Amino acid sequence: MLFTDYQKAFSIPRLDAYLYAASRNQVRAMDAYKTNLRMSQALLGALSIFEVTLRNEIDAHYKNQFGNSWLQTQASTTGFLSARGCETSLTTVQDVILKFNRIPFNHNEAICLLGFGFWRYLFAVQQFRSAGNTLLQIFPNKPVGTNQSLIFDKLSDVNRIRNRIAHYEPICFNYHRTQLSDRYAKHNFKIILEMLQWMSYDTNFLFSDIYDFDREAVHLLNI
Repeated sequence: MLFTDYQKAFSIPRLDAYLYAASRNQVRAMDAYKTNLRMSQALLGALSIFEVTLRNEIDAHYKNQFGNSWLQTQASTTGFLSARGCETSLTTVQDVILKFNRIPFNHNEAICLLGFGFWRYLFAVQQFRSAGNTLLQIFPNKPVGTNQSLIFDKLSDVNRIRNRIAHYEPICFNYHRTQLSDRYAKHNFKIILEMLQWMSYDTNFLFSDIYDFDREAVHLLNI
């Protein structure tokens, strides 16, 4: 397949960054593009594990604190999501609840409909305080001094790379997109591992046989 075929399929502007980083070598540029896809694929698996685990830990914590139907009760006028500053989170939950208008509300299905941004914002200042300042308890192995703000910042980093992968944007460049680099992706994978370990999970077990990011990162640096 000719490089012009790739340009037609993926667009010239999209491939230009890869060409620049590969010193205008078309073979290296396509190798970099495909390696980026494989790195993204591997990271998407890690993100999936992390997101599901995080939301399940939060759900279990708030079930214990507010009851099994906490999404419904806390979206009511007396719930913590109705507090000032939590409007976006409240609207998100209300939209999900509306989807069950004609059928009985199913809490577990509702949990699955809420995106990563919702779970991240439960660590924002207002949501965290309104719920009673207890959510850090899902991280029993967190280092001393870890606060809500640090967790929110780390989740924000993960959210950004998650969105990049979801929108087919590269994760294989340095900050200025002038050089191939695995630092950005590795930084976020480190956060994922770190936070899973803070939740007391064995990451070697969770990622066994499903994660090839390291292999792709090594290949990227040898292009």
